[in-house]
Amino acid sequence: MKILFVRTYCPNPIFYGSEMRCSRFVDYFKKKGRLDLLTLSKPTEMADRCYIKNNFTKFHFFDQKGDHLRLTAFEKFVHLLPWQIMAFYAKDLQERLNRILLEEQYDLIFIFKLDPVFYFLQLPGAWHKKIVIDFDDIVSDLYRNHYKNPLTAVKNSCFLKHYENRSLERFKRVFVCSSDAVLKISPKHRQKVGIVPNIFQTAKENHSPAEGNHNRILFVGSLDYFPNTEGLKWFFDVVWPQVKKTYPPLRMTVAGKAFKDPIVMASFFGNPEDVDFYINVPSVMPYYQDCFASFVPLLNGSGTRLKILESVAYGRPVISTVKGMEGLDFDNGKSIFVFQDAQSFLDAYKALLNKECYANVVENALSILKQRYSLNAFISSMDENWQRIIP
Repeated sequence: MKILFVRTYCPNPIFYGSEMRCSRFVDYFKKKGRLDLLTLSKPTEMADRCYIKNNFTKFHFFDQKGDHLRLTAFEKFVHLLPWQIMAFYAKDLQERLNRILLEEQYDLIFIFKLDPVFYFLQLPGAWHKKIVIDFDDIVSDLYRNHYKNPLTAVKNSCFLKHYENRSLERFKRVFVCSSDAVLKISPKHRQKVGIVPNIFQTAKENHSPAEGNHNRILFVGSLDYFPNTEGLKWFFDVVWPQVKKTYPPLRMTVAGKAFKDPIVMASFFGNPEDVDFYINVPSVMPYYQDCFASFVPLLNGSGTRLKILESVAYGRPVISTVKGMEGLDFDNGKSIFVFQDAQSFLDAYKALLNKECYANVVENALSILKQRYSLNAFISSMDENWQRIIP
């Protein structure tokens, strides 16, 4: 079997966010046949090139920085193109894709995320029966609150929903990461939807059930992802001042991926009191070992929070907003704590100071992680979906 794996950017071995999900799919499909890669951008890092060489037989990439034939303003309007898709589409690259597919005659095409989908919607209908797409996040929800102009937000969200629906109508199967995501999809398309959970695994020696530093909480996440920055700003403005007033010794660590240095990031968030920023760290393990608990202050977003699974794997309880734990099967007060304001955050922190409560939450969360978000759970779900993909 010949499989083509399609995504916007080159995959790499860095284990955060969507890269973790992508690598699981790559590992699974490699065992099913010859796996080729097509990206809408060229590799820029040596890590990308090494990962591609070790995991794919052939590599096709489109260089978007060249002088390509772009759609006209009228064509963009007619096609209802959201910017996530518009930014990566060129007419001459569509012709190149058509030639590649005719030459290679792939048995299965797997598209990772929605960005490349327009190229494949333009193909003859016979190809659509070979295409599977991984939504992971329902991005029409994700970007609804991304813009200052509400009209722009609504328009782009509607355009994204249009392409989600077209994918559901035309392609063979669509993956999402949770049952909550399935409920966001029209009932007439749900028979095409398969659940493939996000997972997190770490070596047993990295799990530390012993309580960490009581005076240190942790946030881990990409600082280039607007739901994270939005949530942190809200936390620093609304929650953190009251937390510091009640527990003056408490400090916070923010460890995340960003294009700017820690000083700039601290300034961006208003230089909050007793907060240490660490950018692009090689490993988050030391920060989990040093903290008492992690927190997830998301107000918007979609998909499941790998940062929650990661914290559980490292033996640290999580205090999260309702939105932050969306798509995960954890119970408030038993395997996670939920907060919506300063007082509920303080209540959760106070409860965790009880050693018995702390140990129970850690144990319960780890049990759920092993049962529902382990590598075995991913493989089992993919095996079930594979039966639906391949006649």
